Amino acid sequence: MNWALISAVNDEEVAKGCLLNSPGIQTASEVLLQRGFVSAAGAYNSGIGKTKSDLLVFAHQDVFLPEGWITKVQRAIEFLSREDPAWAVLGVWGVKRSGECAGHVYCAGNMRILGRQFEGGEQVKSLDEVLLILRRSAGLVFDERLEGFHMYGTDICLEAQRKGKWCYAISAFCVHNTNGYNMLPYQF
Repeated sequence: MNWALISAVNDEEVAKGCLLNSPGIQTASEVLLQRGFVSAAGAYNSGIGKTKSDLLVFAHQDVFLPEGWITKVQRAIEFLSREDPAWAVLGVWGVKRSGECAGHVYCAGNMRILGRQFEGGEQVKSLDEVLLILRRSAGLVFDERLEGFHMYGTDICLEAQRKGKWCYAISAFCVHNTNGYNMLPYQF
């Protein structure tokens, strides 16, 4: 499977110790580290333009993808391609319309595993930015009017839904080595 990994990087040591140290990126067709951007949307849209793969993985620099990670993604995509061929965005942690969370990730900020292992995908209304997977063919781009590095996961999901496409949390376990924070920046 051809896939591109795109990450907005502002801390080289974190990127080297986590994302670039991940055995799960060994099969990536393209690895693009975007530096010097003032927003995730700008970094990621630039990355979309610089890569060729249809499957685009946008990951935080502090994510660790274990060996076999892409195999779990591929299984989820195969399932969803049968159930919802027009799926647009996948992620490892999200919120369903009911308010229930879905996905499977270790969060260092919470010091625990969130979610559970499951097959296929669970439809969500919003996905966390820790890791997002888009299909280039879905024709989505990030809204560069959204400043900074927060809430673009929700925004891209809303954009997909506006176009009649769905978003799913999948069970592709990874580790988010966040130092955690208890609240969003003031502007939110």
